[in-house]
Formats: sequence, C-alpha cells, structure tokens
Amino acid sequence: MAAKKTVTVKFSDLVLAELNKSDDVKQKELVVETIEDYKIDINGQISALTTVELPRITNSIEKELRTLVKLKEAAEKTYLSILGGDFSEYVNRINVGKASVFSQENLIANLQSEAKDIKRNIEGYKEIKAKLNS
Repeated sequence: MAAKKTVTVKFSDLVLAELNKSDDVKQKELVVETIEDYKIDINGQISALTTVELPRITNSIEKELRTLVKLKEAAEKTYLSILGGDFSEYVNRINVGKASVFSQENLIANLQSEAKDIKRNIEGYKEIKAKLNS
C-alpha cells in the first residue's frame, strides 16, 4: 500500500507542477516543440527536393537537350530539301524547322529556370534550418 501511495504522490506532484508552470515556461515549451516540428518538416522538404525534384528536372533537361540537337540537325537538312516545286513551300519548311528549334530552346530555358528555383528553395530551407539550429 505504501508503494501505491508513493506513486500517487509522485503523480500528483507532476500534475501540480504542470498546473503551476508559469506562462513563460509554457511559451518556451511551445516554441521548442514548434521549432523541433519545423526542423523535421524542413528536413523532409530538403530531402524531397534533392532526391526527387532536382534529379527529375535535371533528367528532363538532358532529354530535351538531346531533342534540341536532333531538331537542329533536322532544321539544317531542310535547306537541302529542294524537291522541286514551290519556293514558298521550301521557305515554309525552313521556317517550321527554325520554329521547332526556337520552341525547344524555350522549353529548355524554362526547365533550367525551374531547376534554379529548386536549388534556391533548397538553399532557402537550409538557411532556415541553420537559423532554427542556432
């Protein structure tokens, strides 16, 4: 019975200690918990960006660069595609080839911009993490 009473006293002491905490102590505990949660969230964001998003966009850029090389080669060959016939059709084929190259270059520029944004986001998260750890 004495052991049970000792446990009850210890528990009641814990309850009273919790009830008697000052607002400053409660706020500090809340801030510490929030910071720890943020650190976990930031690690998740950094991990997702570095292991999924950045490799995905890098792979897309490589693929689109290969396509650009092929489009440039095809556009260059259109100058040699004199099939007899209308001159305006010849010029049109050349212009279509150039437009394809231009469109592909814009796509690659957009992907490269997206990659830069991902890298900036990673650095931003690392900066926030450093501040939370200080």
